[in-house]
Amino acid sequence: MAILRTALAAAVCTALAGCDLQRAPTPLEFTQEQVTVHSMLVAGADSAAVLLTRVLPGPQANPRSRPLEGAAVRIVAGRDTLHLLPQGHGADACNGGGHYGRIEHHLGPGCYMAAVPGGVGAGESYELIVDLPGGGRIHGTATVPDVPVLMFPDAGTEFETRDVPSSDIPPAVLTRWAPVGPEMRLELRLDLDHPDCTVDLDFEEGGVQFGLWPWPYEVTGRDSVSLRIVLLSCYEPVDITRFDGRLVLTAFDSAYSRYVQKAMNRSTRVDAASVGIPGALGVFAGAASADVPVVIILP
Repeated sequence: MAILRTALAAAVCTALAGCDLQRAPTPLEFTQEQVTVHSMLVAGADSAAVLLTRVLPGPQANPRSRPLEGAAVRIVAGRDTLHLLPQGHGADACNGGGHYGRIEHHLGPGCYMAAVPGGVGAGESYELIVDLPGGGRIHGTATVPDVPVLMFPDAGTEFETRDVPSSDIPPAVLTRWAPVGPEMRLELRLDLDHPDCTVDLDFEEGGVQFGLWPWPYEVTGRDSVSLRIVLLSCYEPVDITRFDGRLVLTAFDSAYSRYVQKAMNRSTRVDAASVGIPGALGVFAGAASADVPVVIILP
C-alpha cells in the first residue's frame, strides 16, 4: 500500500493507502531537519510499531531521509506502559505488507516495536510518548475504532469473474455494512489467498460503473456498494477455477481521516502534514477491520 516509502520520506502522503493516495508529493521545501512519525494501531494486533525518521533539508520531491535512532519510545494504555525497542536493519515490525506497504531497508533502525499483552483493543485509547536523543519530546494520542460490522455478503458467497477482458460482464454482489461515524475513513478491498493473482473490481452507483484496482478503495460515507469482479489476473498460469478470498472493510479513526485530507490539500505549510502530534510530522492513528470469506469462480 513505494507508497510507504513516499509517506515516510516526504511526510505528506499516507502509508495506508487506497489508489487515490498514490499522488505526487506536495512540493514543500524543508528548510530545516524534520522528524516524522508513522504508527497505526490495528485492533487485534499482538504488537505495536512506530517508525521514526529524519527528513533532511531540501526539496520534498526528492527528500533525503534517515532512521531516527536512540529515541525512547513508549505507548501508554491505561495503567500499562509499553517500552518499544529498536528493531535494526531488516526489521519487519514496521512492514505491514499488502495494505501497509514496505519500508526501505535503510530505515529499519528507526522502527521501534513492542508486544501488546492481550492485543490492541478496539475502542481503546493509547498515548504515544517519544523522547528524542539530544532533547525534545513527541506526543500523540489515538483511539482505535470499533470493529466495523459487515452485513453482506454472507460467508462463502461466490463472485463470478473472467480471466480475460470480456463484454460479458459478471453479476454484481451486494456488499453492505453498518454505518459508522462521519469522522471515520472507510476502505474496502478484496484479498486473494493465491499469492500470484489479483482482481479488478467494479462497483455500481446509479447505473455507472467505477473501477477499483487491487488495492483498498475509499467508501467513506457509504453503507453499501454492488461489487463485481471483472477480471482475475495471475502472474503465472493456474489450473484452478475456484479461488478463496476475503472481503475486508477497514475503519480508520478521525486522526487518520484528517491526516489524509491535509496530506492531499497540496498546502505549502509544513504543519499541514501533521495531525495531533506536537513535535513531529506524520500520524499516530488507529484502525479496525472486519472481513468475510468469499469464493471467486472462473466459469
